[in-house]
Amino acid sequence: MKLSEVTRFVAGEIGCDPSKLTPATRLLEDLGIDGDDAAELMESFAFRFAVDLTGYDHRRHFGPEAGWSPVVIHPSAPLIPITIIRLAEAAETGHWVT
Repeated sequence: MKLSEVTRFVAGEIGCDPSKLTPATRLLEDLGIDGDDAAELMESFAFRFAVDLTGYDHRRHFGPEAGWSPVVIHPSAPLIPITIIRLAEAAETGHWVT
């Protein structure tokens, strides 16, 4: 599995020590990656690991960029966390599973 590669990739993107990340580390909830930063990370991830993001809906996993939004205060559905292991699974298969 590409777990160690993905862990190093995420650590490099956010500037942290890879040893601080676990397979269960969540991008939004644990690392605070959200909005445009999350979109850029996912685009870089897809390019780096040749992952087809067809079916990936950014709004299901992350909020908007900073600022007030009624969607953030009253979300219609809970956000679905993206973990390091989920990224590694996508890197392994080459496609995003919704």
